Amino acid sequence: MKNFLPEAGFSGRLIRRLAVLLVIWAAGLGIVHAQQAQQTIAVNFRNATVQQVFTWLDNHTQYDFVYNNSQIESLPRVSIQMNNTTVVEVVKHCLRNSSLSYQIRGNMVVIRPSDEIKKGTEEAVQFSGVVYDENGLPLAGVSVVLKQASRGAVTGPDGKFILKARRSDNMTLSFSFLGMKNQEITAFSNGKQALKELDRINVHMDPAVSEIGNVVVTGILNIAQKSFSGSSTTITGEQLKTVAPQGNALSAIQIFEPSFRIAENLDMGSNPNALPQMYVRGRSGIGTPALDESLTSEHALKNDPNQPIFMLDGYEVPMEKIYDLDIERIETYTILKDAAATAMYGSRAANGVIVITTKPLPAGRLNVTYSGNFTINAPDLSSYNLMNAREKLEAERLAGYYDTDDPGQIATKLKEYNGKLQNIERGIETDWLALPLRTSFGHKHSISIGGASDAFRYGLDLGYDDQEGVMKGQNRKKMSAALNLQYQHKGLTFRNQMTTTLVNSQESPYGTFADYVRMNPYDTYLDENGNIGKNMATWHSGSPYRNPMYDATLGSFDKGKRHEFYDQFDVRYYLNKKINFKADITLGYIVSDSDRFTDPAAARFQNTEKKGQLVTSRQKQSSYDFNLKGYYNDQIGRHNINFVVGLNIREEKTNYEGFTYSGFPEGGFSAPGYAKDIDTKSFIEGKNRLFGALAVLNYSYNDVIFGDLSGRIDGSSQFGSNKRFAPFFSTGAGVNIHNLKFFKENTPWLTQFKLRGTYGMTGKVSFPSYAAQNKYEMFTDWQYPTGDGVQIMYLGNPNLKWERTLQTDVGFEFEILNGLFYAKYNYYIKDTHDNIADMFIPTSSGFTSYKENIGRMENRGHEIKLQSRVVNTRNTIVNLIFNGASNKGKLKKISNSLKAYNDRVNEHYNSNQGGNDVQSTPLLRYVEGNSLTGIYAMRSLGIDPGTGKELYMRRDGSTTFKWDPAENVLVGDTEPTMSGSFGASVYWKGFTLDTYFMYEWGGQRYNQTLRTTIEMADILNSNCDRRVLSDRWIKPGDIARFRDIKDYNSVTRPTSRLVQNYSYLNMSSLSVGYEFKRDMIRKLGLYRLKLQFNCRDLFTASSIQVERGLSSPYARAFTLSVNASF
Repeated sequence: MKNFLPEAGFSGRLIRRLAVLLVIWAAGLGIVHAQQAQQTIAVNFRNATVQQVFTWLDNHTQYDFVYNNSQIESLPRVSIQMNNTTVVEVVKHCLRNSSLSYQIRGNMVVIRPSDEIKKGTEEAVQFSGVVYDENGLPLAGVSVVLKQASRGAVTGPDGKFILKARRSDNMTLSFSFLGMKNQEITAFSNGKQALKELDRINVHMDPAVSEIGNVVVTGILNIAQKSFSGSSTTITGEQLKTVAPQGNALSAIQIFEPSFRIAENLDMGSNPNALPQMYVRGRSGIGTPALDESLTSEHALKNDPNQPIFMLDGYEVPMEKIYDLDIERIETYTILKDAAATAMYGSRAANGVIVITTKPLPAGRLNVTYSGNFTINAPDLSSYNLMNAREKLEAERLAGYYDTDDPGQIATKLKEYNGKLQNIERGIETDWLALPLRTSFGHKHSISIGGASDAFRYGLDLGYDDQEGVMKGQNRKKMSAALNLQYQHKGLTFRNQMTTTLVNSQESPYGTFADYVRMNPYDTYLDENGNIGKNMATWHSGSPYRNPMYDATLGSFDKGKRHEFYDQFDVRYYLNKKINFKADITLGYIVSDSDRFTDPAAARFQNTEKKGQLVTSRQKQSSYDFNLKGYYNDQIGRHNINFVVGLNIREEKTNYEGFTYSGFPEGGFSAPGYAKDIDTKSFIEGKNRLFGALAVLNYSYNDVIFGDLSGRIDGSSQFGSNKRFAPFFSTGAGVNIHNLKFFKENTPWLTQFKLRGTYGMTGKVSFPSYAAQNKYEMFTDWQYPTGDGVQIMYLGNPNLKWERTLQTDVGFEFEILNGLFYAKYNYYIKDTHDNIADMFIPTSSGFTSYKENIGRMENRGHEIKLQSRVVNTRNTIVNLIFNGASNKGKLKKISNSLKAYNDRVNEHYNSNQGGNDVQSTPLLRYVEGNSLTGIYAMRSLGIDPGTGKELYMRRDGSTTFKWDPAENVLVGDTEPTMSGSFGASVYWKGFTLDTYFMYEWGGQRYNQTLRTTIEMADILNSNCDRRVLSDRWIKPGDIARFRDIKDYNSVTRPTSRLVQNYSYLNMSSLSVGYEFKRDMIRKLGLYRLKLQFNCRDLFTASSIQVERGLSSPYARAFTLSVNASF
């Protein structure tokens, strides 16, 4: 029988060879350990704590130190000066005469009690693994924290992490990342290992929009909200779409941040081409006085003294770029309000900073997402209360127009009255308001394509948006494309984002809506043949003779085109998990064209020699924005440090040219070559350069105490030659009371209680680039023998500098039971020094004024946010919100020139210049102690019942029937006592319901409708408000709000009688949506499908009745949205 077992000799030789290999391997390990332990270093510490020594060794050698803070805190301080020593010798020196010892495990040095080392009862453990996103790609920058200890780590570009710690009975790893749901993994529980493999921990994180609110995106660095002392509000793109799905996210911000206000524009209404004016936390800039506004260019919006700056993905862009930005590309809006949040932007930050981030590149397989919005806009004419034809004729009779003692006029007036009455009896009741209007349709489409391989990501976004206004022929069309590429290689990340947008805008050929509001209803716009007539019926001398509908048939047009291109390239280098660097450069180029042609046959040229006019303009703007930043982010024990230093270089060039041509043969020939003359021409060139250096530090200790410190120095070519550089700073601190040991142990229901406060100085440059230097104009109409001549057109000020705003901000956040009730409150003081204003000088100098730092303005305000998640179950979530803000501003110092401007206002009224509209409009006066939103008029005691005239009260209390501009005083303020929003958000089994209301109370308005359509109504020639019949004085003894109905030619000067308390409630948005479950749409090849229906501006209730939208009416919008992912 054969023996198939190996021979004993063979077996022995094999065992011996294996043993030799094991000995060599073990010896090799020993040699490596010995070599590592024998690594020589030089140390020099004087009176240092043991923890400081170990931290230094941890950072400067290959060893990682693991220890318990409480055990080494009691060790005495040490002084060590050693050259060519080893890590072991240094550790021994630190632990001498103590009960602690050390143990080396690979590259890890474990410090623990000597008896534990002898017993071997405890071990040092190492956790390692990879974190992936929802598409299975490695995720860099994830924070990995051991909850029971004070150690943490951050994943690298490959998503890997390593975390070492002493083993304990309970160990839980926490993973967190911006935009992802936090995850926790239990490694040890009650002394037992819960994970099978500690060195192969794979974590997959899912996106969660709600987590974005836990991080403040400043545009320079991201800071954890819990450890940020600044004041900010973050709004997600999904939240904005519940309010404004069809676009214009700026209008939706007011719902979520009450301190962000869009100035009310009763004139432009829902015109899609009207750019809004906005401000954050009140107005702090004096700007251009009303009497000088005609001297400013149409580009004054660029130098709006109260407009915040806009940062898109880290670079500054004009407001129009944000206005036209596709809402589907928006990830978040962050409104930075106080000094701690904005000082890092230095001389540009005093008005607040709006930071917009676009959606990150998708990962994993190819993703295709389509979003479509289909909108119907219905004109809202509810604010108009006009007479019908019969009422209008009766108003003319009561006004006494048909009463005459002149026998020669009796027949003429009777003929006119009977002619109008015949039209009424024939059924003529022209609805003039409907003629230039339509129920418009708008549609917007967005397609996003993206995906990734191991190291490469790509994304392509295409957009088309066609929004029609409710005025016929009014529209705004936008086409956009964005290509985003990203490549990762080891510690380097390269990214390039290219965007281009083309906007075509066109105003209505029907002119302004007010032209139709004033037309008499007993007149028809058709001639006897049923065609649109050129002129209206001539009832009497001076009656309206031009048909506004006829001008709409001519060749007039008003259109614009804007093409913008941006390319941003950035590279990020991760030196290690704590230190990284980022450099980016953004190139921008914008071309804007505007052409406004008025047909020679238009009414305005009826009595002029030269007919027809073309006004053209072209503006080219190029810019580059370079940033270089270094980041340090580390958690040392219980200390968390977030630090960044950087520099910013920016240049912007602007070239503007404008021409006015006149004398055209007819409407079909609108090119400049057909013009007879060039009436005006202008050329403006400007260049601005900015250099800034900054440092920002955010620190927190154990998530309890935290602080922020930032500093920046800016050098700008806009500053005067003698004031080139400006320093800015901020500091802030706070405490998370809920994380204190006492509250953790005794108030488990307290989710958050945060106290914070900040102080700092920011600045702004709200003046044109030429204000600091002389501006010259060339003579181009003739030439001297030596060439063109020039003259100084603007007197520059070389000492002109930035406005400085000192900001103080304190507040708290309070939350119980994980969102059952949440409250946030802020109080702020903004004290702006060196306000820019005009300094008036003797005309003998050849100029009337120049810019100077001469004013001081203060704003104080409160902000409050209340929120409650009243229902929070698996299938049902109900949230209620309430926001409110209050701001009071006052001028603390003004110059003598502004005081002299008040005298100019009096002279303006006494001169009777500018026509009735100008003479009847209240003008702002600059008074120390009063605000920039005050209403100035003469005090009124009302209409005298005996005479029907207005009775005024002078400053000294005496009465008079004579209006005097010197007696004008502050009679109201448009700034409200409180404004904000409230609403509710409901989720139930895939269905969503969101509704929001905006409110305001406590302010006043000068009701221009009472002046233009009632008191100063041209009763004979124009239609009027119905209150002319009910509220005007007719006979002695009448108690009336408005003067004698027969006095329709007098001017109503600014009077307190027309100042009314203003409050309103507006149902801003109602949105209903449903997101289909994946198993319902999987067969269709869809990954996601959501339908949403939104209504905007359903109703407005106001304490005053005022006509809204005189140039373009307001509208109610109804939008159906479809979002699908494949």
